[in-house]
Amino acid sequence: MPVKLETSDDVVAKRLKLAVYGEKGVGKTHFALKGWPDVVIVDTEGGTTFFRPRALKGEFARFRVLQTKSLAKVNELLDEIETGKTKCGTLAIDSTSVLHDVVRDAAAVAAERRTVRQGKDIDEANMTPRDWGLVHRRWSSFMTRLYNLDANTILLGRSRDQYEGGEQDGSALKRIGTTFDADRRTLYQPDVVMEMVVSKGKRYGYIRKDRTGAFPIDSRVVDPSYETFRAVIEEIGVGVAASALEEDADAAVAEADELTPAGPEVRALRDVLASKNLTDDDGAILIGAKLHRPIPSLTVLTPAEARKMAEGISGTEAEALRAAVERLSSKEIA
Repeated sequence: MPVKLETSDDVVAKRLKLAVYGEKGVGKTHFALKGWPDVVIVDTEGGTTFFRPRALKGEFARFRVLQTKSLAKVNELLDEIETGKTKCGTLAIDSTSVLHDVVRDAAAVAAERRTVRQGKDIDEANMTPRDWGLVHRRWSSFMTRLYNLDANTILLGRSRDQYEGGEQDGSALKRIGTTFDADRRTLYQPDVVMEMVVSKGKRYGYIRKDRTGAFPIDSRVVDPSYETFRAVIEEIGVGVAASALEEDADAAVAEADELTPAGPEVRALRDVLASKNLTDDDGAILIGAKLHRPIPSLTVLTPAEARKMAEGISGTEAEALRAAVERLSSKEIA
């Protein structure tokens, strides 16, 4: 299958993705609600409670709230936004730090349950490298969905101290500043990262990362709000539709396929199936009947089998193949 290249002439339209962090009380929730269009906010800490009556008085535009600490619930919300069932111009996550803590704690609970099932004392429970890998993959998948979402996205989070030195070079730990309190991957995809502080009763935002080119790094913004970013949002919102960013898990599966003995042959087989409007599952049904054994995945085929099956499918009419898939599927159901 030919590789599709985009050029710099293909200016793509996208939504702004921000990460905003700071100590409690610096105005992060206030920022997310002030002037942003059509806000849907995921509230994990009850932070919107006192903003609701203020919205009724006209201090803020009307906003909608999903009150939850469940990543599964937030993914359901993303499903509705992606399918158009829920209209959303700006999605705010308040707080991303809490959501990540829950995902990590859920993995710890799963490890404890596994330990109990094994007949061991719960105090012996430990998260394995695989457990941590699952946490990282789940979080990375969530971040990619937010990046691809057709809405401005604001990730709000607590701040934590950032250090250098220690075990890495044997020196004493030295505090070098603060950063966003969540998995470090959280800050990879946002276009802008801003640290919020309060000084002498005024709110300030310090730009710690900027891909848009609109803000110098470490520049200070007074009382940041939607108006701070309006010009950038209007500029990047013009252009052709952007290509969706592939999720890490999907990319890993594709790369794993290439590591199988029949990687190139299976890829060629998939191209043949696609040319006949057939899926991998359809191909597995047809090939399983031909080889007289279950085919859970095309990657279990040997190089010779994959080549032979590709030749056979290529020489058969698409309608005949579809009829065969339906006939074999009905037998399995029966």
